Amino acid sequence: MNELNEKELNEVSGGGYKNHEDYYCVPGDTLERIAWLFQTTPEYLINLNNLTSINLTVGQHLLVPKVKRKSST
Repeated sequence: MNELNEKELNEVSGGGYKNHEDYYCVPGDTLERIAWLFQTTPEYLINLNNLTSINLTVGQHLLVPKVKRKSST
């Protein structure tokens, strides 16, 4: 799941991507941690969210894949 496919990007439902959900960054978040939680890669998140920097801010909105989240502990 490293690359976005065109079908996935074109399936829009309810204002967001059909197979994705909203995530808001919390203190201590990194792209690596978020990617791990949502079973994807930092590169996928960068491409999906059109990020120009790997630096995240608290409250920053990201789209992430809809998956059963891993526990952060």
